[in-house]
Amino acid sequence: MRTIREIENDKRQAWARMQELFGAARDAGRAMNGDESTEYEALGQTIDGLDTEVRQINEHAERERQLGEVRRDDRLLPGAPGNEREARAAEYRRVLDRYLRFGRNELDPADARLLRTGYQAHDEAESRAQSTVPGTAGGYLVPDAFSNRIIETVSVFGGARQIAEVMSTSDGREIPMPTSNETAVEGRRVAENATATATDLSFGQRILRAYIYSSDIVLVPISLLQDADFDIEGYIARKLGERLGRSMNREATLGTGAAMPLGFTVGGSVGKTFASATAITYAETVDLEHSVDPAYRVGARYTFADASLAALRKLVDGNGRPLWLPSTAGLDGNGAPATFNTYPYVVNNHMPAMTTGNRSFAFGNFAEGFKWREVRGITVLRLEERYADAFQVAFLGFARMDASVVNTAAFKLGAQA
Repeated sequence: MRTIREIENDKRQAWARMQELFGAARDAGRAMNGDESTEYEALGQTIDGLDTEVRQINEHAERERQLGEVRRDDRLLPGAPGNEREARAAEYRRVLDRYLRFGRNELDPADARLLRTGYQAHDEAESRAQSTVPGTAGGYLVPDAFSNRIIETVSVFGGARQIAEVMSTSDGREIPMPTSNETAVEGRRVAENATATATDLSFGQRILRAYIYSSDIVLVPISLLQDADFDIEGYIARKLGERLGRSMNREATLGTGAAMPLGFTVGGSVGKTFASATAITYAETVDLEHSVDPAYRVGARYTFADASLAALRKLVDGNGRPLWLPSTAGLDGNGAPATFNTYPYVVNNHMPAMTTGNRSFAFGNFAEGFKWREVRGITVLRLEERYADAFQVAFLGFARMDASVVNTAAFKLGAQA
């Protein structure tokens, strides 16, 4: 595999060539011709591919670090002193791996008792990690390292979780969230000895619930489970994360709030309506940014679909300079992320496309205005008999989350005409 320095050199060379192509057309007072545009787009895709390569190296290094450590799991082992808790967490993970590969019948009594400390029955009103009642209607809590790998995949296959303020709770009770918009409210100058005016704070309320999401069934050949060199935890975590991520992200982005999350494209307010039904201009991006109060432009970012990013990468400012800049982040995480008009962005492919009436862009400080609530603990079920005739075992994952807009002043939406 290439080194991170070699990848960064390739990125710089590609970006230099993109600037050369664009600058030649700009200096000649014309748009790029067909060949130039084709090469420009291909170079942009090359940079995207190099960014993906860097991300994969980072992810691999992080997994090596995680798997080389003993991870503490306070959920499963409350009250245990430090060294004992770490040892028991490692032991729980060993037993869970055996359960995933061979099922509960292959566990000895001691292992079965340890696994039951993480049992969850799905007909219970709340998760009870200390339940000791065995059964086939429930599943088992997964250790933090396994859970984190699923959550990382959820973020990659989404975007909404990356921009939101994430709240992790230990149970699924409803959480009333106050909503408030004070950007138009000011104090006032008063005369000496005058009585101050009373202006009450204005609050609304959103309720964060814990909707249940299923990964659907993931089939795994038993031959793979029997292979000691096969990373069964990684495979299952990736597949469950992809499926849960897509379903949760869709509703966190587009949900109506009726027995589902209130997506930010639905609950947010429009700050700028573009003149075109299928395009956006530099001036309109400036208007969208300034529709957000300056207090919320600190820490602001964009979010949009990948097809919209392709359109933005062709935009230039009043001096003909591209508004999009590639990432300079390396293996150590240092360096700037890719930006549009100096602001970082998150790609979310559940954002609406740039077509008539769609809210295709969002900009602002989403951490102040958009909340993502998840109930700590992802549950995995192993279905042994249903697909036995095909020499397969099925896995099923469940997660609980909700999302809602709590401050419409913190971010604004850009809508096509």
